[in-house]
Amino acid sequence: AWNQKESRKPAEKQKIIDLAAAQKTLREKRIYFGGMMVKLGRVNGLVAGSIASTGDMLRAAFHTLGTQKGVKTASSCFIMDLREPTPSGDSVLAFGDCAVIPNPTAEQLVDIGIATAETYRDLTGNEPRVAFLSFSTKGSAGGELVEKVQKAVELARSVFAEKGIKMDGELQFDAAIVPSVGT
Repeated sequence: AWNQKESRKPAEKQKIIDLAAAQKTLREKRIYFGGMMVKLGRVNGLVAGSIASTGDMLRAAFHTLGTQKGVKTASSCFIMDLREPTPSGDSVLAFGDCAVIPNPTAEQLVDIGIATAETYRDLTGNEPRVAFLSFSTKGSAGGELVEKVQKAVELARSVFAEKGIKMDGELQFDAAIVPSVGT
């Protein structure tokens, strides 16, 4: 969730271009123009999946919006509004970073979990419950990928507790959404 007042200046880590080049980019690239509309508060959001690749959209967002203050890891999330609620009663799910970081570190997984939870709360008004998903539930399998998620869960416990966000993991998807499987 981007907050204009808490944003860092996008040019901090970007190549600075002259005014004429910036104006040309805004005239010729709709996703940059849309990003500036968000930045200036003229619109509340931008959907661009049908006109731009994920990479192009991210570059435009980083150049026009930057990242929210305090965010170390830029990430994405998908919001799924389900026709029928899950066995745990959820009708809206958020899946953290299925598009930006293909192989996040344990530390990045924590950042992604927090950002996704806060985005979920901002968009739905509901309190998030985060499951760190894996192909293993509580050590049912092993290996480097499982260990990374287990490390993320350990790192996340205190951070999530501070923010009042419920979390659990490492869990397979069925264990996360079906209460009788997850217990």
